[in-house]
Amino acid sequence: MKNIFKKIKEIKKRIVKVEETDIKYQIGNYLILLPLSHKLPEYQSSFKNYDKKLKYIIQVVENHKKNGVVIDIGANVGDTTAYIRSFSNSKIYCIEGDAFYLEYLKKNVKIIPDVEIVDAYIAGRKPFGDFCVQRSNGTAKLSCLNVTENGELLKMITLQDMINDCGITPKSIELIKIDTDGFDFDILLANKEYIAIHKPALYFEYDISFNCDDASESIELIDFLQSIGYSFIVYDNFGNLLTVVYENATEVFTQLNHYLFSCRENGGGIYYFDVFTSINEDIVDLIQEKDNFE
Repeated sequence: MKNIFKKIKEIKKRIVKVEETDIKYQIGNYLILLPLSHKLPEYQSSFKNYDKKLKYIIQVVENHKKNGVVIDIGANVGDTTAYIRSFSNSKIYCIEGDAFYLEYLKKNVKIIPDVEIVDAYIAGRKPFGDFCVQRSNGTAKLSCLNVTENGELLKMITLQDMINDCGITPKSIELIKIDTDGFDFDILLANKEYIAIHKPALYFEYDISFNCDDASESIELIDFLQSIGYSFIVYDNFGNLLTVVYENATEVFTQLNHYLFSCRENGGGIYYFDVFTSINEDIVDLIQEKDNFE
């Protein structure tokens, strides 16, 4: 029995050691640091297009609006920033509030030029309240609880305050990328007035599985964007181009939501989409063209 307990202790020590080990991973032109638990290498090994379509998006958008700014909300360890920088000269603002991933982000941007970090979460329409962080598989999501696991309140700011504090001019924004595991719709809907005025290109995660009101918020967002002239490129969660939507977007995304619900309930299929949207149909056409022929 003592030998069994001894072996268990040895195994636990090895597990802890593995969990604390970092790995280096090539993203575009940069070799960045990841926690071993991060699933990105596994996903990209299995799915060739996973998180890769930003190459076409940033090339086309930057060519349209040179010397601009990219805002990366939910920057995580900086993997998206490294990939964008491999194809773009635009200044990148990384917004990340999670203390664990922020440490990796700070280390990684040392080798990525012209990047500024904002240590905060971007607030949505829901009351600021207090939230806690839940981490798994290389990502973090917020839950509506009292405090963080360290007993500290999380820093949350509005998108408008972040833009003002960083001295960013709205016309310079080429792309706002959002990946916040459950808050994308809420953040975008909280900034309807800003989006309606300035009409930035957007790239966000379309996942209706996090919160009970995600499905209704997703259609509310699509309906709003469609009403002010946006067109949409939809990728599946593996990075494959699924469809391009120029009109009747509310009806199309209602059908897509039905598909996502069916996949969740019955198995198979995919779990979420990534959506690029712009008011410039030429940009949408060119991105689709690049995707089809490269």
